[in-house]
Amino acid sequence: GAIPFALAALCGLIVGMIESMTGDTLRSAPRMILTCFGVCSLGAFLFWANTRKKVTARKQIAVWSLRSVSAILFIFAALIGLFDMVFRNPEHIVVMNNTKMVASVHAFLDVSVRYYQYKNALFYGKELGYEYYGSGGYDPFEEPQMPEPVYAKFDDSVGYFGGGQAG
Repeated sequence: GAIPFALAALCGLIVGMIESMTGDTLRSAPRMILTCFGVCSLGAFLFWANTRKKVTARKQIAVWSLRSVSAILFIFAALIGLFDMVFRNPEHIVVMNNTKMVASVHAFLDVSVRYYQYKNALFYGKELGYEYYGSGGYDPFEEPQMPEPVYAKFDDSVGYFGGGQAG
């Protein structure tokens, strides 16, 4: 019961240390997997902790209170994890001017794409550029023809070739 929860906490701690030491950020899919693993291991831990108690008649109210708090805690963690997964920004791997990048699409009311340095399948690095596409709620990489950005700004190291303003 406690082992999966400890493993999830250790993974979260390792990811946090890597992010703070290198400045890299965990990508979307691995973060969703870590979140799901953390929520499931929390549920397993709470179930394990609540079934280990031997209940006597005098302790019945305290045990039910503990189980109620555990259930509320698990439901709260599951809702936060679900909310995080539903509203996670889609990511695409793109190559511009021979530079491999992670493109993170933000498409709620306005559509923008932030480009980050590709590190590996788990992490991305510093921000390299930004494109703004205007109003809408779509993913420009999933359109039949890639639309032209209204505005674009990239680091000099990347260069920029494409529509819109480059700066």
